Amino acid sequence: VLAFYQGRLERARAILLESVLLSRQLGANGTTILTWTLIALGHTFVHLEELDAVEAAARESLDLGHESQDAYAQGHAFFQLATVARIQGESTSAQQHILASIECFKTSGDRGMLGSALGAYGMLLYEQGGNAAAHPYVTRSLMIFEEVDDTVRRSNSLRQLSLIAMAQCDNEHAQSLLTKALKLIRKVGNLLSLFEMLDVMGRLALRQRNYARSSALLQESLDLAVEMNHPPLIARALEARACLAAAQGRMEEAARLFGATETHAVPVETQLDPVWIADHEHWVGVARTQLGEAAFSAAWAEGAALTLEQARDYAVLGE
Repeated sequence: VLAFYQGRLERARAILLESVLLSRQLGANGTTILTWTLIALGHTFVHLEELDAVEAAARESLDLGHESQDAYAQGHAFFQLATVARIQGESTSAQQHILASIECFKTSGDRGMLGSALGAYGMLLYEQGGNAAAHPYVTRSLMIFEEVDDTVRRSNSLRQLSLIAMAQCDNEHAQSLLTKALKLIRKVGNLLSLFEMLDVMGRLALRQRNYARSSALLQESLDLAVEMNHPPLIARALEARACLAAAQGRMEEAARLFGATETHAVPVETQLDPVWIADHEHWVGVARTQLGEAAFSAAWAEGAALTLEQARDYAVLGE
């Protein structure tokens, strides 16, 4: 779990898989440890974007939770199943799972995870276009995290509220929320959350046409993804750099980076927040129009042929 919070996901997975093996060897005496390990493993698989593995771990921890009447374990399992369903575009199933998770955490009395589940439900509504409906759930989650003094989750809630603000075209309020959130997350050093914060702030700066600030923030987010050796986040950082390149008129660079992103990431619609999907489509369209279809396609193909390391170097060096 410590490795997970440091962003060392491959290391976390290796240790947790060893713990699963040892727990199984203990038989009935290892059931509690097995349940907790599967919960941690499921969250790790979420960030590694190994969705089949998430579902397998969640289903087993859900079964174990039912057997032991452990509402806390069931809550985590439903939370992870909701995440898988959301990524796969199964909104009805995601909503059912997250509501079940909320009820489980109410029963278990875990305030922190209740706050996480409420926030996740709010963001599910937000992703479906319900900004007004989402706001009270995310606000409630923020209040809970302030109550239990959870700095990491509090910062994440502020980031979520900033996304809602941006969807409502209130960039000034979003900037204020993100400034508070970044200050909090830098104190605790949670690298995964820090990446999310820098990514959002860099994209907001791009929207505000503050290209120097956007470049600095997006470079830091890319460096962080590389430090964590996290390919999906590296690809996401490259996509943001592609949008910045297009905004600054570097159309061939933008097209190459968009091509690299397409190769090394899952579809952008499941990677990016709805606030950014329209921006992505806009800058892809701008690059295509400016270059012309033939030149755009050629540059895209060149980017698609790059390894992730080559694409990263290209984004930094421009060559």
